[in-house]
Amino acid sequence: MSRTVPVCRQATTRREDVKSIDWCGGWGYIIRTMSHITRDFTATTFVVQDGRTLLIYHKQIREWFPPGGHIDRDELPCDAAVREVREETGLDVEIIAPRSRIGRVEVLRRPEYILLEQIRPDHQHIDLIYFARVIGGRLEIAESEADAHRWCDLQDLDDAEIPEDIRRLGKIAIRRVGGRASSVQGRSGRGPRVES
Repeated sequence: MSRTVPVCRQATTRREDVKSIDWCGGWGYIIRTMSHITRDFTATTFVVQDGRTLLIYHKQIREWFPPGGHIDRDELPCDAAVREVREETGLDVEIIAPRSRIGRVEVLRRPEYILLEQIRPDHQHIDLIYFARVIGGRLEIAESEADAHRWCDLQDLDDAEIPEDIRRLGKIAIRRVGGRASSVQGRSGRGPRVES
């Protein structure tokens, strides 16, 4: 994002904020500056169970989203993804991406996608998107976070009330997680059942 500042008498623009200086004929010079953009890292998790993904109706934003939020200082992104699901929904989940080692070095669970989301003109989120399956817990939506919840199958995700990126990523998550067995099995052998 840039803004134009006409130069007259005294320039108050800081040198480090100058992107370019252009000559505009009789108008003099125009200094183009970069607005300062802040960015936060966030983690979002598409939770999948029985061919459906969980969306919550966010209280502040007033739209349908999967559970997610800011990554705390010194927190691993994949741990933040699991924590946010637990805090917002009461569910325990397992991210489908593997965690491994290369020699003595740990390889973290890789996000499925990394999105750059424009929150305000001067603020963005770098959102790490994870896919996960339910392994336990009881569905209890945090009233401080959401007004409602819904489990969406592929057809439900065609609803125009759901933002396009959520619809598309939700469908990918269902297809990718749907065929994977959970490491924790319920009585039916199909994975744990969660009350909703």
